[in-house]
Amino acid sequence: MDEEFEPEAPPAEDEDPDEPTTRAEFQNWRSKFKNNVQLCATLYQDRHLVCVPVLCVLQLQVRIKMLALCSEDVSKEFYNNLQQQKQGQALGMSHGAAIQLEWTAGRSAGSWFRTVQSTLGKIHSTNFLQELTVSVWHGHRPAAMDEEWVQRDAAILEEAWLVLLELAAARTWSQAMFTFTPPYLLATIFGEAAAGQWSLAWLKRLDAGLAVAHRIRRTSPDTPVATALNDLLRDLWWHSTPICLEILQCARDAQYDKNDDNLRILGFGLFAGPSNTKHSAEDVFAHLTHVQQRSQKGSLRMSKSHDWVLDSDV
Repeated sequence: MDEEFEPEAPPAEDEDPDEPTTRAEFQNWRSKFKNNVQLCATLYQDRHLVCVPVLCVLQLQVRIKMLALCSEDVSKEFYNNLQQQKQGQALGMSHGAAIQLEWTAGRSAGSWFRTVQSTLGKIHSTNFLQELTVSVWHGHRPAAMDEEWVQRDAAILEEAWLVLLELAAARTWSQAMFTFTPPYLLATIFGEAAAGQWSLAWLKRLDAGLAVAHRIRRTSPDTPVATALNDLLRDLWWHSTPICLEILQCARDAQYDKNDDNLRILGFGLFAGPSNTKHSAEDVFAHLTHVQQRSQKGSLRMSKSHDWVLDSDV
């Protein structure tokens, strides 16, 4: 006990991981190459599957090909949406508004769900499996799991399914609000009649449910149900925004009829413009900057955005 104790140094961290999982690890591994040409040459040599008795490790080029195949339908949908947006902007106000309303109505009616279905269905596609280089088994007996090619194919399919599932889940959660929540669901009145009637019927149910929730909170504020409703409505949030309150009142006045003029005018104002915030944000910033300059310099000529705002008020 009286002897000097020299603690051993902790084991050094792996400075050159074979599979970097963070940006710092990748940059550290990348620093040993002279340039990007050597880096790419090393990466592209990583072509095959390295199989061990229990695990098959998917290598770089297999992963790249798998990601491209799994995200094919999502990428095509994104490209088609961009092309439709560009076409609408190029045709001018009247024709562009019609194209924009058609696209927005389709999104709110669930056009994105076809991409979710096709993405999940890829795992059962013969062409998809062939392009993944998965082997075809024609034997009369089931293949043994300890065989090398079975382990290789199982590793490919397992990771491919996880990618497909993640893409489908992300697409669903990012788009579901356009179908089930105001103000977005109002866009369906410019699409197919069945979709528009369904959305307004759903809006009517939401309105009735909100009325019941507010009545319970008002008449029995100290009950556990009211407490739970407070938490739920706080998470819901959209019902307290001015535009959604306006939509609810307009829908009540229209008796939830998709052909009501006032309801369609409101929807047109919301969804006929481009589906991006770039121009709107730039106009707002330019207007605020101009107002600030006029307040300091006095007589300053109006900018176009400020002039348009005043004209619209008149």
